[in-house]
Amino acid sequence: MIFSLLTLPAAAEPQRLSPMDRKCQQEPAKDGVRCLEWRAVKIISLAEKNQAKLARALDLLRRALAISPVDLSILSNIAICYSQMGEYKNALNYCDKILKIKPSFVSIKFFKCMLEERLNYPEHECKECYGSVAQYYKDRLKTDDVNYVYAELMLGGPDAERAKKNFLSGFAPGSESFKMWSELLRNFDREKFLRQMLP
Repeated sequence: MIFSLLTLPAAAEPQRLSPMDRKCQQEPAKDGVRCLEWRAVKIISLAEKNQAKLARALDLLRRALAISPVDLSILSNIAICYSQMGEYKNALNYCDKILKIKPSFVSIKFFKCMLEERLNYPEHECKECYGSVAQYYKDRLKTDDVNYVYAELMLGGPDAERAKKNFLSGFAPGSESFKMWSELLRNFDREKFLRQMLP
């Protein structure tokens, strides 16, 4: 899902650069779309709500977007950057742009649902949004995906418990993954989850 867009390794030490870091140090690649985006995503992942760093990341992403204006990855990272800055309306605008290009981008649709809820859209609209995400997973994707589980949990209702059990059945009982996900999903609190994802 979208939250995996921010999962980068800790900043590389100078003597242990990643292949992408090495590529982006070379001319002319360093100002290419992927290198601009790579640098921005690294900044976002390490910014810890530092507005100046996030503004720098946003600048890099806008430069990349100027080169490739319909790149879904860049548009997604701009939405994430805005959300990290607390600018939820701007993040929502970028989600809408992405969904106009690719209506089936379900992780962005889920992100949009959370942004709408965080922006105090009417509850029935938010529930309808989560319901459309859950239905998309049921119809076209897998129901053993954690994003489906979260959509069902945010939606509430009778399918939420079944979705949790189905998801957990994919792990060996007692395994570290089973224990971790069991703990995360056991006492799911939708308000807490929303505040964690969009502080």
